[in-house]
Amino acid sequence: VVQLEFDREKDVDKTAVSLKHYFHYFIGLDAGQTDSNAAMVLAHGIIQQGTPMLIVDAILLWRPDKKRGLMVDLLDFMKKAVELAEIFNVRLIRSDRWQTAPFTNLVVNWDTTPAGRKEYDMMKALISNNPPLIRLPWQQESRELLAQLKELETPTNETSKPRVRQGHQDLADALACAVGAFMQLFSINPETLAFELKKPENEVVD
Repeated sequence: VVQLEFDREKDVDKTAVSLKHYFHYFIGLDAGQTDSNAAMVLAHGIIQQGTPMLIVDAILLWRPDKKRGLMVDLLDFMKKAVELAEIFNVRLIRSDRWQTAPFTNLVVNWDTTPAGRKEYDMMKALISNNPPLIRLPWQQESRELLAQLKELETPTNETSKPRVRQGHQDLADALACAVGAFMQLFSINPETLAFELKKPENEVVD
């Protein structure tokens, strides 16, 4: 059973982010154009009571319309990611390589490693924790994300990532990419949830 907290009031615990390196923004992307949606997850990580927590600030979704012959505007999608990266001082964007080449040099760090089994296992660990260590925004796309997560089936082999039984997986993949960025920035051990804070590359020291 998938159970996540919803953040109705956007109430980030300010005492948990008193140190600069405890507060990292990152973005997870899953681009689609004709048959799939393009999904974007803007999130940040904090350390709360000694435990890393992933807080999703916003979920953005671009939807194609086959009946009207409309595809997702991938230029608008990628430009929005770059824009948000500048506004929120995003430490890392994570996505696969598809259609990203013209944009990866526009931000400091863009990792084009697609989300795989490791990221999905980490996402499961964060969700299964009591209380859950992922908090979602109070919006319709969060409900669509939960519906996708409930449709996931884990393959019997140890390397393939989970797949939905039917329907789209764009939101789940975007969140998995955000989880991957979370793991990288906080050096999180997926088995113990132990973490190690490291200075981000290319950071300007105040």
